[in-house]
Amino acid sequence: MRNIRKRGISPVIATVILVAIAIVISIAAAFWMTGLLSSFTRYETVQIVSSYASKSGNNYIIWVNTTNTGSMDVTITNILINDQPYTTYGASIELYTDTTPIDTLPVDFSPAQKCNIKITVSTTKFNRGTAVKISIVTAAGHTYDRTLTLP
Repeated sequence: MRNIRKRGISPVIATVILVAIAIVISIAAAFWMTGLLSSFTRYETVQIVSSYASKSGNNYIIWVNTTNTGSMDVTITNILINDQPYTTYGASIELYTDTTPIDTLPVDFSPAQKCNIKITVSTTKFNRGTAVKISIVTAAGHTYDRTLTLP
């Protein structure tokens, strides 16, 4: 007769293997959840870096320099002057993303990208020393304001 004496692995080694498998699965699940949640935690933030106004002939020139400091693309859909569309005052705008001129709204710019806005409005629409509120409206419904005093 054959001596059939089979031995299995020890309970300590089995426990170590099970714990190692559980740790690997939990790490994989954590990485998966982090990747999944990061797509829901994207946010839009436009920082107005600087703004100034100057007078050139019969026009006021207003510059608003912005940077997208958020984690998603921003779409500027409108520019408001004193809570009215810029066209109400007969103003014209020029937009530059980094150094590329953009002709019309809407304009998109990526995270860390700059968007410079040049607004030209006639001196007949505003008096010298008037405070003017410039608002940037985005597709996400956010409004970013800056108030300037005309020279």
